[in-house]
Amino acid sequence: DLEKGNLIWREKTEIDFHQFMSFDNKSALIAVGGFGDIEVFSNLTHDVFQTIKIGKHEKVDSITYSPSGKYLSAGIKKENPEVRVWDVTSREPRLKCQLLGHTNRVSGDAIVFNYNEKYLATAAADLFSKEEDPAKRFEAIIWDLNSCQKVRTIQEFTAIGASPDGRF
Repeated sequence: DLEKGNLIWREKTEIDFHQFMSFDNKSALIAVGGFGDIEVFSNLTHDVFQTIKIGKHEKVDSITYSPSGKYLSAGIKKENPEVRVWDVTSREPRLKCQLLGHTNRVSGDAIVFNYNEKYLATAAADLFSKEEDPAKRFEAIIWDLNSCQKVRTIQEFTAIGASPDGRF
């Protein structure tokens, strides 16, 4: 509880180590991931609501809900990094997209849905550069979520985001 500074709930899970978490748009669900599967907890009952299986030797490097809470995305660290998007509108999550295109891990806040969930932006330090300017190392990919295809690649930047009106 941020207002009172009290610990509301602590959960011991089957996953050895959680590194990333995301709340859905109503703060009713909390998705957590790290080493092992993604677990989604009910913020009301504190029970596991969903479990999303990922590979045994894969690691979740980022996790975020779409604005409506319909989709959950995760950057997956493995030999060929990828971003996965699941439709989580039912108790049994359904893999919608498996997005391959980055050569480095998509971590932290490097996944952004646009307001109407038509597009997804992902970012990673994909570019090899000896220059001092860190922007020269980053590449963003814009994905169409209907077709799960790459729309555009943007190079040399330091942050990604989406405007609430969808124009940017």
